[in-house]
Amino acid sequence: MNIPFVKDKLLSLVILISVLIGVSLAFATWNINFWPTDTEDYYIEAARNLPNLKYISQMHESLDQTRVVWLHGKEGYILTASWMQRLMNDVTTLRPFVVVNIIAVVLSAILIFLIIRNYWGLKVGFICWFLFATSFWPYIYILFAKHQSLGLCFFLVAVGLLHLSDRKWGKGFLVLSGLSLCFSIYTSTASSLYLLYYIGALIWQVYTAQHKEGDPEFFFSFLFAGFLSLVGFSLAFIYFNYPNIVYNVKSYLEYVEISGQYNHFFYNQPVLQQWISTYPMNNVRGGWLWVFKYFFLIMPVVFPVFLLCHIYLIRKCIQQRSQRLWFGTVAILGLGWSSPILAQLRGVAQYGANYFPSFVGIIVVIGYSIFVYLSLYDPQSLKDSKSYWTTKIVGTSILIFHVILNNYVFLSDIYPTRMVTTFLSNAIEKLGVQEIYTYRRHPQRKNVVDYLNPGLVKKLKFIAINHIYEPTQGYILVPPITGNSIYIAATSDYNDFDQDIFLNELVHKGNMNDYAVASFKTLAASRIWPQEEEILSYRYLILNQLSADIMEKGKVWLLDVQKLRQDMKKNFPPQEDFWLVSNEIKNIGTKRLVYIYKGNQINIRSPGTLKKLATRIYKVGQPKDSLRAFVYRVDTEQTVWVPYNEHFVSELVEAGEITNDSNGQIVQFNFTQPLPLSPGPYYFVIYRTGKRSDQDFYRIYKNQVAILDY
Repeated sequence: MNIPFVKDKLLSLVILISVLIGVSLAFATWNINFWPTDTEDYYIEAARNLPNLKYISQMHESLDQTRVVWLHGKEGYILTASWMQRLMNDVTTLRPFVVVNIIAVVLSAILIFLIIRNYWGLKVGFICWFLFATSFWPYIYILFAKHQSLGLCFFLVAVGLLHLSDRKWGKGFLVLSGLSLCFSIYTSTASSLYLLYYIGALIWQVYTAQHKEGDPEFFFSFLFAGFLSLVGFSLAFIYFNYPNIVYNVKSYLEYVEISGQYNHFFYNQPVLQQWISTYPMNNVRGGWLWVFKYFFLIMPVVFPVFLLCHIYLIRKCIQQRSQRLWFGTVAILGLGWSSPILAQLRGVAQYGANYFPSFVGIIVVIGYSIFVYLSLYDPQSLKDSKSYWTTKIVGTSILIFHVILNNYVFLSDIYPTRMVTTFLSNAIEKLGVQEIYTYRRHPQRKNVVDYLNPGLVKKLKFIAINHIYEPTQGYILVPPITGNSIYIAATSDYNDFDQDIFLNELVHKGNMNDYAVASFKTLAASRIWPQEEEILSYRYLILNQLSADIMEKGKVWLLDVQKLRQDMKKNFPPQEDFWLVSNEIKNIGTKRLVYIYKGNQINIRSPGTLKKLATRIYKVGQPKDSLRAFVYRVDTEQTVWVPYNEHFVSELVEAGEITNDSNGQIVQFNFTQPLPLSPGPYYFVIYRTGKRSDQDFYRIYKNQVAILDY
């Protein structure tokens, strides 16, 4: 039996290593638990119900209407995962989705080698495969159980099928190519950014085929090839939208519009107003600065090399003065930048998954640069050249550094923080306990406590506590303390969990490790995972608000109760903290993120007018900035807080006008335009205008807030 790839040793090596990586990941993630992610919230149920539907588009009707929009543009992912669910006989866990993503990444790696090899030869294909297979970016979406991996795979299959279009039954491959492209777009909403890549590949395929055959009619050949591809695309398009094609397309477009108008910034405006002055909030973007900073973070070696390739290619174009080289360079660089440019033009939310299609274009630019370097010299003179050997040594060193750095980030950050509930479950099982103490109302309880290994949860009793000294023996599970967490980013107040005055003091003194039998970094302690959520990514990359303190508080802890109680006096809070808690006094503008003023919700019972907001405030130290108040109402379309109107910000109250007396004084915040208030809920919050400080800040009596001239 003649098996072509067996004769191709390099291809065999590529397949072997890619498969080994996939198998290793399958074993390493077999007991992966939920975050919960979108996959658990929306996709598992849809995939489970899919075999009962007559048409695939009916999945949009099978879930309640508040969740239906999230399925548009992911139909191919849900369909593929549904097949895997039945194959694995597993309709409840993440495993079928993770396995689908693993297979997608393995196939994508092999296809990158085959496609680049077809363009620029074995060496270039191997290097491009190597860069992809050893970068941590693709593996994030395996652990995330998201659709980007499969969207990439279907796109690469579409390009691979183009390469077969000059063979027997070539026209049929063009139809299949278009069909696979449509599957890509209906698998991941980010896949629309591959369209220019695909058009470029189609142009090149037609051009090379015409060049071989000596046929000058490129334009008509391209139109014909495009038409056949469009036929395949249309078949898949009808499949995904039939029988209510117009309605489903309209719903998809509405989803795209909604995702642009109602991003995470929009849903959390009162909290974000302390850092961001943009109004309306849903227009907040980091722009190209975010793109460059994110690419340097997510591709720490590949992206700098990509930028250096620009310098090399432009230099060679100037030196060679070749129109062919200029044309090829401009075309490849244009395609390399097309995905982030399109993302910017479309105004997509700036988090990692939406920019993943850029990875392929960046690798292609690097591959083309290597091809240009190799093609400018004949093989013998190249091998005899000192610069060639220098380049080879430098290039090999870069690849080695790339592997070391990407493996370090993956193994020290991405993988362990994603698998934290599995590791935590193993630690609890080793303790051999039947009960664990934890907080009932901790905002991140669901993401950590409720998603331990299912077998452990069934036999473990969770006992609710209010503070760490309630139990007399056993172990306390403390979820991440920081509010800077991807788990809850869209609704977080971004302050620390401060409902336990004794835990607060333990954290403040830095003594948590003294009483921990185990601790693990979670997603909240990661540098990489927060980039998959737009608010955190903006705050970390644009506002530079990521700190070692946040990452330390992002751990999950198992504390020994007996050790805690032995040192109770040592870690007892100061009387001032008890006084603050008992009098409902909150801090404004401190670096220490406990007892922070989060605002007041006031229900208005009869119509009136807001001219002033009065509250009791005092200052600590000598702050030199100001305070201002903000007014929010409930949005008419979404149940979230939005600015009352363009006059929702009060005039400034200077620090010099505020007393240092801890009894406080009544401070009035004046509004330049009176705000008519109809009956209903309103939200009021006060922020300082200067930087946070633990020496110079403000305090407010939370329960003493009143509307004047109402």
